[in-house]
Amino acid sequence: MNEQLKPIFEIVIPRMQFEGILYWVYGGIANAAMVSRCYRNNPDVDLFVMEPNFKKVEEILQDVCKDNGWKICKTYLNSRPKIE
Repeated sequence: MNEQLKPIFEIVIPRMQFEGILYWVYGGIANAAMVSRCYRNNPDVDLFVMEPNFKKVEEILQDVCKDNGWKICKTYLNSRPKIE
């Protein structure tokens, strides 16, 4: 696994699971999972959550970023919120 992605799988996703938030991993990491190996460097993890859960996920990400000294950026893509 790309080292920079470990916090997503070791911190963020477990927190989402604890909160009972359903999510889908898609994009390059999902493709790597389908073939059981990382075949290219993936700088991010694409997660999809339903709109009613978005605010809670945003709070989780803000907490995790604050705890780890990371920055969070909220943008919009096709009028839908996106957090990076």
